[in-house]
Amino acid sequence: MSVWVASDSKRARAQFVQPDTPQFRAFALAVILLALVLLAVAGVFRQSQPLDPLELFVWVVLVALAGVIPVGATRGPKLAMDLPLLLAAAFSFDPFAAGLVALAGSVDIREFKREISPTRAFWNRAQTALSVMAASLTFHLVGGLGNWPRTPTVALIALLADGVVNYLVVASGTSLRTGVSLSAALAAMRFGSPRTFILSYACFGFLGVLIAEAYAIFGLVGVFGSLAPVVLGSLAFVHRFRLDRAEQSLAARSDALRRVDERIAEERRDERSRIAEALHDDVLQDLYNVTIRAQVLRQDLLSGRLLELEDDLPAVIRASEAAVDDLREVIQGLRTATIGHAGLVETLTLFASHLSADINLKVVLSLDPLIRSTPERELVVYQIAREALTNTVRHASAKTAWVTLRRRYSEECELLVEDDGRGFDSTASVSQGHFGLELMRERTASIGGGLELRSSPGAGTVVELRFRL
Repeated sequence: MSVWVASDSKRARAQFVQPDTPQFRAFALAVILLALVLLAVAGVFRQSQPLDPLELFVWVVLVALAGVIPVGATRGPKLAMDLPLLLAAAFSFDPFAAGLVALAGSVDIREFKREISPTRAFWNRAQTALSVMAASLTFHLVGGLGNWPRTPTVALIALLADGVVNYLVVASGTSLRTGVSLSAALAAMRFGSPRTFILSYACFGFLGVLIAEAYAIFGLVGVFGSLAPVVLGSLAFVHRFRLDRAEQSLAARSDALRRVDERIAEERRDERSRIAEALHDDVLQDLYNVTIRAQVLRQDLLSGRLLELEDDLPAVIRASEAAVDDLREVIQGLRTATIGHAGLVETLTLFASHLSADINLKVVLSLDPLIRSTPERELVVYQIAREALTNTVRHASAKTAWVTLRRRYSEECELLVEDDGRGFDSTASVSQGHFGLELMRERTASIGGGLELRSSPGAGTVVELRFRL
């Protein structure tokens, strides 16, 4: 059972995107050299009976098959069901033979896809060989097979030695590669709660003892017969991970709904601001004009200039008609556009203006005023731009943000929200806790668009939305 999380090891590895650092390459080469030297020393001083090449080959094949079939979600921790077989090899053979099985059988499927470098692939195998050799040496020094109930206790001690070597080497490599602290790398290599992690690790270690005992009594036939619990365990983990994903999805959606309620309240305040601005800039000015014209008529009546009423009255009528027209336009805009009276470009401009006025963030706008779409699509585009800018304010510590709305093709447009903030590792599990991002994705899917997030530490963040008119 391997944990894929924060490194490229067999039992603790992750899908790296960043290139290897010089520090990691030096560390990886040192681990590879150490494994080869210890393997050679173990081969020179071994005193066990001669090895059967065919049996070792079968062990290598079984370990490889178990290791290339991961169990778990597409993101975060994953398991590979090779730990029981590797421990069984450690309990059945001396450190030299067990190390050979681990070195040859610790296959990473990404080796065949050329997704990892040769250095990283050899490092995976070398560190696994080191941990298995440590388990084998501990097991044979402290005890051995066929001595129950002492054997399971000795196996747990050997399992501890295996885990210490594996996790320390992997966490150190991860720390050198990604820049995270050693404690953070170790914490990321755990799957589930600490109780679940320890119990699962111990159970698979005990299963390794049973496989080794079956091999000692029945040979390879016993190993094949003992694989049934491994298969059942893998199926159980598959269903467990699916259940965990469902629970996480429900929790995320529940929190997202709460956030939606908060956003609706904020958007209502924005809408009231847009209505107030429209009434102030257009309707109120027209009504003020009507009031002035009415005062002129009143003076005409009080002063007895009845002949001038004929000249002043049409101006009052025109002013009142203009007020009615502007008010009708505001009402019509509220009825027909879900985004409000102002429209997409004007609403984005208004929001950016309010944002710049409230906080120390410069918002640079480049908006194509000719872009028009359905009210529903314009509302989604505005909501995504608003969410991206809000995240910039809350998390990025940026000084400048750029909002671009432009046409890509005749029927396709693009919204870009960029900032010069501190950024983050977008290759990590960005969805954990980032319900705003999940909500943006769901809104994008509702209009059949595409959303892309690009960011790295110290290089700012770019949110790109592509949608059809």
